[in-house]
Amino acid sequence: MPDDYGYINARVRVMHSGLVTKKLDEAINAASYSEFLRILSETSMSADLGDATASGAGLPQLDAALSRNFFNTAQKIVGMGTGSAGKDIALLFARYDLLNLKAVARGKIGGRSADEIYANLTPAGSLKPAVLQSLASASDVGNLTGVAGVNASPLSSAFRKAAQTLTADNNLLEFEVALDQAYYSAAIKGADSTVLKDYLRREVDGANLLTAMKLKASGTATNTETYFVKGGKEVTQTRFEQIVSGNGGLDGLTAFARVSETTDLGSAENAVRSVMLENAKKAYTGDALGIGVVIGFLKEKEQEVALARLIARAKFYNVPTDVIKKEVGRGA
Repeated sequence: MPDDYGYINARVRVMHSGLVTKKLDEAINAASYSEFLRILSETSMSADLGDATASGAGLPQLDAALSRNFFNTAQKIVGMGTGSAGKDIALLFARYDLLNLKAVARGKIGGRSADEIYANLTPAGSLKPAVLQSLASASDVGNLTGVAGVNASPLSSAFRKAAQTLTADNNLLEFEVALDQAYYSAAIKGADSTVLKDYLRREVDGANLLTAMKLKASGTATNTETYFVKGGKEVTQTRFEQIVSGNGGLDGLTAFARVSETTDLGSAENAVRSVMLENAKKAYTGDALGIGVVIGFLKEKEQEVALARLIARAKFYNVPTDVIKKEVGRGA
């Protein structure tokens, strides 16, 4: 309802004005890691930094502070919504369960430590930090579904089923697509907001493009229907199958036209991320009395955390400033 979003969006815009990305150049040009932390302490992150600024603290403490800040920010927004607005905001935040469950599985298969896995999670959905920590600490993929608290997520049923398959055949891509199928089907069907539906459908297009390119590169897909997520706007199953088979499919894209200009999967992933960030920013400015402001803010908040982690590591290890600028797109 407009009245709900009028109140919500006024508060979200205040949070938006305090993003670290507003001081990005200052952060990049910080003379040292301690100077970078000082800059963070002058932003909206200050209350959540905790012992990250204490003597002897390092990157693990900062990673924990960034996660804590995202979680606290998410809790504030979720607590604002009621009625139709509250339902749509909950559907949007359930996306973080999707991202986190994927990240945990990737980490387990990749042999990463619990600390490494948890540092790459974004606590904002139904799965609280303690549950995510338990997932990150599980001994292997087979033990993930036994973690207490997983049932809190609307993806719990799909996760358990997909995890069983993953344990049996180690097919990470099929696991991730199964979660995508479950989330986007429920979210697009359940959303009241047309802006939210459209944004999610664009995400489906991006996911399908990347999946198709991965399948094409592997040359092993025999049942492409298993890997296709329904609900997109311009990536139909026919286009998906064309990309997988190497018989075109990338020509004629509109929103994701730049993907057709990429030469490798990494570049394609960057192109998809760039398109989705632009879509989120458009939603922020174009849906003043709707969920678009929340969508845009969250995407930029994700970017803030990612950039803060990147710059922090660069400053901690004394990476030259010009190299950092290139990494974040601020240099030639």
